[in-house]
Amino acid sequence: MTALSKATVTQLDATPTSWLATTYDVRGGTAGLARLRVRWTSGEASLRIGSRRYRWTRVGRPGGPWRMERRGHPVALAHDRSLLAPSFAIRFAGQRYELRARPGRRAFRVERNGRAIGAIEPVAWYSRHARLTVREGLPEELAYFLVFLVLASWQTHLRWGRMATQMLGPTTP
Repeated sequence: MTALSKATVTQLDATPTSWLATTYDVRGGTAGLARLRVRWTSGEASLRIGSRRYRWTRVGRPGGPWRMERRGHPVALAHDRSLLAPSFAIRFAGQRYELRARPGRRAFRVERNGRAIGAIEPVAWYSRHARLTVREGLPEELAYFLVFLVLASWQTHLRWGRMATQMLGPTTP
């Protein structure tokens, strides 16, 4: 088993490096700056926090759970709970966490063992800049994983919207 960081995080900001970028600069952790690279087409992502490197992949079938690993060892696992209302059930270091989408918004509530402890939301309604804010410190690796899951959810819903537009055509006469 890979040793986890003892650091905790109460706020993280993930900002795309450019408008169409799949790379995000993440500030707020112990390293000051982490780099998150996402490959949406292959369902993979990587994270570098100082000298530590992590990898996220889908397990099994498309739409399967996300697994976070370091040096080939699993660190966390997240299951999509619903296709209609994005939410994730996450297991990390023996604790149960959940991300629940807030109705009608791109914001997510962060819960630990069924109790709300914070949120992840866009900085502005049109933005891909995500901000995690929690009242209680989260383990650093978990905080980055939660931010990634929200970014992945936003990307998935953006793709669904494009597909629906292509299939149904424009909605204006």
